[in-house]
Amino acid sequence: MPKKATKEQETLFRSARKEAAAFNERLSSMDGVAEETGIDRTRVQRIETGVLIPYPEEVVLMIDVYHKPELRPHYCATLCPLGKGNVFEPACTELDRTTNALLSELRNADKIANYIMDIADSGCIDEEKLQMMREKAVPAIDELVKDLLAYRITVEKALKQG
Repeated sequence: MPKKATKEQETLFRSARKEAAAFNERLSSMDGVAEETGIDRTRVQRIETGVLIPYPEEVVLMIDVYHKPELRPHYCATLCPLGKGNVFEPACTELDRTTNALLSELRNADKIANYIMDIADSGCIDEEKLQMMREKAVPAIDELVKDLLAYRITVEKALKQG
């Protein structure tokens, strides 16, 4: 009895390649991808289906060939054992939205600076200051980092397209 074909998973690596194929026809085929990136065609296929985790060097090649800088934080936030839980994947990379989000967070920069100064004020960290770090300073810094990363990726994409 023949095997039934399963619907292939749509990973960010696959969708990035498909989008890139619009400006580089060679990326429409696995042979073309292999020639453009230097990564074996079956390996690319397995990465795209989520069977294999790409090496960091392969992600760098894909970022360059596909013109998709958002692959970097995706890899670091979801696949890299060192990055999981420490790196953020931006939710959006549209210029108007990322600009507004970043400007909104930058308006809170004084608040973040005040949290940091309050925490470091006496030179020793007590339980109250640890709680302030957990509840206020770290979440505020995390939001700023996310918005900075999203803006950076948006600018990288614009520069590659322009």
